[in-house]
Order: sequence, then C-alpha cells, then structure tokens
Amino acid sequence: DGVALPGIFADAVRADPSKGVILIEGRAATTEPLVLEIWRKGEKVLEKSLPLRVAPVEQMYRWHNFRASPSLPNRLYEPSGLPDSELANIDVFMAHGFRVSENEARAWGAEFFKRLWQEGSRARFHCVTWSSDTGPAISYEDNVNNAFATASSYAARVNAVKAANQSQVIVMAHSLGCMLTSAAIADHGMQAGKFFALNGAVPAEAFDAAMIDERTNALNRLLHPDWRGYKARTWSANWHRLFADPAAFPDDDRARLNWRGRFANAAPVLYNFWSSGDEVLEIAATDINLGSGVEFEWEWTWPPVSVDARRYVWHKQALFKGRSWAYGTTWAGWGFWEWALPLVGKVYSKDEANALTDDELRAEPVFRHNPDEMFTSNIVVEMRNNILARGIPELSYPIGYTNLSDTINYDLNHKNFRRDDETWPQRSIVYGDAPDAGRRWLHTDLMNLPHYYTHKLFKKLVEEGEMK
Repeated sequence: DGVALPGIFADAVRADPSKGVILIEGRAATTEPLVLEIWRKGEKVLEKSLPLRVAPVEQMYRWHNFRASPSLPNRLYEPSGLPDSELANIDVFMAHGFRVSENEARAWGAEFFKRLWQEGSRARFHCVTWSSDTGPAISYEDNVNNAFATASSYAARVNAVKAANQSQVIVMAHSLGCMLTSAAIADHGMQAGKFFALNGAVPAEAFDAAMIDERTNALNRLLHPDWRGYKARTWSANWHRLFADPAAFPDDDRARLNWRGRFANAAPVLYNFWSSGDEVLEIAATDINLGSGVEFEWEWTWPPVSVDARRYVWHKQALFKGRSWAYGTTWAGWGFWEWALPLVGKVYSKDEANALTDDELRAEPVFRHNPDEMFTSNIVVEMRNNILARGIPELSYPIGYTNLSDTINYDLNHKNFRRDDETWPQRSIVYGDAPDAGRRWLHTDLMNLPHYYTHKLFKKLVEEGEMK
C-alpha cells in the first residue's frame, strides 16, 4: 500500500542529511498513522510512525450563518478536527464582503483559516456568512442595508463567545463585510479588541469626519458633475446640518442622516489594510459614466467575450445615488427635485439654489424629495440606515482606497507585502495603462491569488493579532 521514494531523492538526502522535505496531502479522512519504512536488500531496517488525523478543513473551525434563509446550519460547537485544547485563548472572526454566496462563503472560510494557520496562527477561527448577495449584481444598496440589519445579531454572537471563553477577540472583514463589522462595534457594542478591515467598502468620513471633501468643483471626485457650483449646503449629504440645533429641533432624526462619524466608536480598534491598487474601490481621476472602466476579455468559449465591470464600482454607487432607477437609486442623493408645475423637468439653477434660505432648504430642498420617510422628524433606525444606503452620498474615499488619520494603515500595494523576489502573476485583464498596472494588488487578491504571493499579508495579520 505504500509508495517508494525515488532513488534520486534518497541519494540527495544521503549526500546532504540536512535536506529532504516530503510534502504529503491526505486524500481521505483517516486516523491511521503515517509510517516511514526503510528497507535494505529486502529487509526492513527501520520503521517510524507519526500519529495523525486527516479531516476535512471545515471540521477545524466554527461557522456562523446569519443569512436570512440559511441552508447550512451553524457550527458553534468545538471542532472535531482541531480541539480547543490545542489552541490559544483567542477568537478570530472573519466576515466576507459583497456578492458572496453561501457556498462561496465556505471557500472564504477555508482559505482564510488555512492561510492564517500556515503563518502560525493558533487562534480559534470563526467563519461568518451573511446575506451579502441579495438581488441582482447591481443591488449594492440592498446589501448595505443587510449589513446594518445583521449587525445586532453578529455583535450578540461575538459577545457571547467572548463571555463564555473570557478570550481576546479579533474581528476581520473584507469589503462590505467591513460595514457589517463597523456597525456591530459602533451601534451594538461588539467587544472586539482589534478590527482588521481588509479592502474596506466604508467611507472614511464614517470614522473621521474631517476626511470629507466639500469642494464644489471638479477637484472633488465624490461630487456629481451636474452639481458643480452648487453650494455644499444644498447637497443631500449636508441636509442634516439644517436640523443640528437641538434647541430648535429636539430629537430630530434628520440630523442623523449623514455618514460623518457614523462609526467613530469603532475607530479606536481599527487597523486599515487598504490598497492603492484596488480596482473596485478606485476613485476615477476623470468624470465617469456607467460604462467607465468596463473591460472585455476574449476567450475560447461561448459567448466568446466576458465583461469585467469591477473598476470604479464603489465610485459609481456613490455618484449614482438619486440619479436613476435603472443603474442607481431614486432616493435623494445627486438627483434633482423637479419643482415646477406641471412637471417639465425644471430644477433649481445654481444661482436659485445657492440663494435659498435655510428654512427654504428644509421645506423644499434641491435634491429629490424621496423617500417620504426622510421628511419627518421621527425616522426609525432601520429607515435611517436605508436612507444612508440609498440616498446619502459619501463625501470621502472608501477606507480600502486611502490612509485614515489616527489609524494604523497598511497599503497592500506596497512592496512590503510582495514576495522578496517581487514575482507577481500575469493578468488577463489590466486596469489602467500605467507601466505597473499589471502589478496592482486588486480588491480580492487576498483570496484569488495563491498564498505564494500573498503570504506576507497573512503573516502581518497573525503578528498584529498576536494569534500564535
């Protein structure tokens, strides 16, 4: 039943006993030992056994399923393939991002566990899945809303684990999973000692209000071109300021309709792992439309061309709020209110809008008057979050594409996270025409590329999390 080692390998080990590595992969579950036998002239002269157990990787960590309609149950018990007694008293949670199905979430969990383990982690690992793939591919706002809606349950689960184990807790998240985790910490008191945000799809202003851009010209890349020249006080993103005086507007929920400082309570534990090469979170240097950044890849398949629309995705969702039901939303945002009767498409000109008084802006703002729930002083939390997702534009870069002030930041696109020999895979699609465009650290490279290329990131996660 065994396999004989090639003679050339045995000769090499004989020539230099300090060398000789045998890499073995288990092909089926077993508790039988691994046995090495040495034979000479037909007789066995040595036998060494290594006790082991080969088990599926998903039997080595826990699984938390917060999906609205889960098909895979939670696994909250001690993993049969890796007893807690073998691990440190540290609990590490990992939440995936946007457009990850339940089955794909299993791959995220398995891959993250293996890569952290390879770099020396001895923490209990918890894979977290949530409803991040509701609706069609363009339904980003639906899933932002799902992140807010799931945050309470996620926080309660993490806090229960921490209380039961009296452990150190580290939470990690990728992309839109950072929205879920930020809300869990800031809104629901998740007790995490450290929060590793990986390519975070959350506006920087949510952690540091000073990072907003209120310039009214083309230098402000988060300002829709049609709104250039309109004073910042007329924007939907700033409407909340008109209700900020508690004496005049006591307990007015309209004062909370903004991203500024939304997750400030999570900032003290945040570690920002961003990438200046991220194509999904990239902010375009020039004006963009729905087709901007779309790439076509020709293949020997049918259909013979595939469409890659990943570039500028986050920038587009920010600019398209309020613009159209077909490719954005129809809530407030950068849409204009048609104020003439009968409706003939007339909107406030820049001069008209800029001359409006505060009282006029409160009653008849320049932006779309939608939804109705936005125009009342009492807005339930769920609706406030929904309005943020669909109707309040971000005025800052996403944290996954920028340094945050007063935060530990790591740019994954830096050479410090590349192999020492600087090798990097060849891309079938290159985003941009810069000389080094093919070497960008992209949005999901931490998962899509082999550990051979990304191991320094996981080594850093283990080091910063003190997971050994």
